[in-house]
Amino acid sequence: MAVRDQVTINDALEAFLVEQRGRLAAKTLRRYEDVVWLLRECLDRYGHSSLSADEACR
Repeated sequence: MAVRDQVTINDALEAFLVEQRGRLAAKTLRRYEDVVWLLRECLDRYGHSSLSADEACR
């Protein structure tokens, strides 16, 4: 198995949510999860349009 040199946005968001699960109330955590879902949707649908040519190649 190859070791990745870079953390993806999705990895970082998931790690963030894992950290928050241990400290937030259930209702607040659901709000965090909703916001992260919206961010992922936005990035998936529109994020590529803001990338430079070099970024798009990665």
